[in-house]
Amino acid sequence: MPDLQQALREAKALLMAKPNVHGLEVGVKVSDNPETNGLPCIVVKVERKLEPHLLSTDALIPKDVNGALTDVIVEPRVVMFASLTPLAEHRRARKIMCGGISTGRSLNSTGTLGLPSVYQGTRRCGLSNTHVWAAYWEDPNPPPYWFEGWQVRDGLPLYQPGALDLATGTKQARTGALLQWNVQGGPGATDSALQLWDAATLVSSRILGLGVCVASAPAEVGQHIRVSNRTTGTEEGTVLATGVTERIYTSPIGASYFDYDGLIKMTLCMGP
Repeated sequence: MPDLQQALREAKALLMAKPNVHGLEVGVKVSDNPETNGLPCIVVKVERKLEPHLLSTDALIPKDVNGALTDVIVEPRVVMFASLTPLAEHRRARKIMCGGISTGRSLNSTGTLGLPSVYQGTRRCGLSNTHVWAAYWEDPNPPPYWFEGWQVRDGLPLYQPGALDLATGTKQARTGALLQWNVQGGPGATDSALQLWDAATLVSSRILGLGVCVASAPAEVGQHIRVSNRTTGTEEGTVLATGVTERIYTSPIGASYFDYDGLIKMTLCMGP
């Protein structure tokens, strides 16, 4: 049996380029054919199915890719929810650091401060992603996938807010330095980094729109959750699936916003 996760990663660019395709995941084939019904496969999600004779050859979904079966299902595309908190609150400069706000390096990165209060021994740190706080490229024209050709430097100075969220006339405040980073590709991908707070940086334990994080647990389908970040603000919904690759849209008729790929993948697929 082929490695479905590996087959999905290798076929992602081919399948996501097909018209009408908005998502992929590993699943089980549902078919009238008893020889293939129930077999593991790559699930290809489309907004509507068309008769094969109405599609060009390039638009057809192959019955198998890289040795893995495919199954085409109709499913609504994921649309960003309206934020429960003003998005500007997540992106503005702050005197006191908290989770869910904009952070980054001085010039070329912007992302979300996940947890503001994480301990490495006795040292109080903040948690974000390696690609937000640590990765950089020497090549002025980096490759299409951010994890190709990147390098990581320990001790990089880190700031709030991130460069993309700097309003005219505001300045980034240095908050600390990169202490530790970890990035691994493949299933169960890890992309995390710790910042050691500067002594003068004021830090709250709360997460904007959520409150104080007191525990962690694995995600399960059916859970009701709330998330907070500088990209989409504070949102809530129900976990629909885990380990998902999905194209996200800014509105029901909007253009593609961004794709998650094999290394940065959606841990959760959330619906209202």
